[in-house]
Amino acid sequence: MTTIYPVARSHQPSSRLYDVPSLENDGANFQTWKYRILMILEMRELMGYVDGTAVASGPSLPLQQSKYLQNDKEACAQITLTLKDEPLNGVLHTKMAKEAWDKLNTQYEGKGKQTIAFLIGDLFRGTLSDETALEPQLNTMRQKGYILSSLGKVLDNSLIAVAMVISLPPSYAVLCTILMSTDDKLTTDSVINAILTEEKSRQDG
Repeated sequence: MTTIYPVARSHQPSSRLYDVPSLENDGANFQTWKYRILMILEMRELMGYVDGTAVASGPSLPLQQSKYLQNDKEACAQITLTLKDEPLNGVLHTKMAKEAWDKLNTQYEGKGKQTIAFLIGDLFRGTLSDETALEPQLNTMRQKGYILSSLGKVLDNSLIAVAMVISLPPSYAVLCTILMSTDDKLTTDSVINAILTEEKSRQDG
């Protein structure tokens, strides 16, 4: 009896359009929106169409050129169909995915010394509130570190961890003292774990 094996097919990027929360008109959720879009583009093997590494074929290779243009349209659709009206208006006349992507980054990522100064000040002068869940607040602080890195101002992870500790509300004064007096180097992960453990202990108690 002859065994018939299925023919292996070459992997093709998925043409599925993933549903992600739209980029708000004020760009307040830009970093989370950007993260989701980058994950989707990577999964669909379309990253090259926004970072410029994908190269278009010339007229002498019509099939490859057609595939390039199709993939670029898919990348552009995934980006533009997840925008609310105001950010969409800024890229309406772009023709390629990279052009739309670069415009959105320029508009909403934030550039210059003023943005960097604001984020650093916000990190070290803010105070967390124990009236709401601490995890989202801590994640916001960590996200500001990522934004600073994207702007060329890389803060050491331990420095952001210290910012988290000194931002704790007065009710966490004992934990703050314990964390600041430890001989171990603080990290954002260790600080967040310690704070959330303390928060849970209080809730259970």
